[in-house]
Amino acid sequence: MREKPAILCFDYEPVILKTVALILGVAGYDVLTAGDSEDALLKLAGRRVDLVLLEAVPEAKLLAERARSVAPNVAMLLCTGKAGEINAPWADMILYKPVPLPELL
Repeated sequence: MREKPAILCFDYEPVILKTVALILGVAGYDVLTAGDSEDALLKLAGRRVDLVLLEAVPEAKLLAERARSVAPNVAMLLCTGKAGEINAPWADMILYKPVPLPELL
């Protein structure tokens, strides 16, 4: 039997983190959550992750670089509530909050 795709969700806002994790879990993904960058790095070091869903915070780039040093092929999806262009060439995709459910899935 094939493993479920694993997603690490990182967001400082507990309500957003729990909501996204619930939605992705119901959709069939194996979801890990992290409320800070240290916890995210520990979880990345401990297991295989297919996607990292990051909140756009100042340390997001550093977290992405460290994540890729542990798992070079992991996909990076950046979520932001900021309007306008975001300069994040390290991100594979950028989603703008509020994220429509079909885009999240």
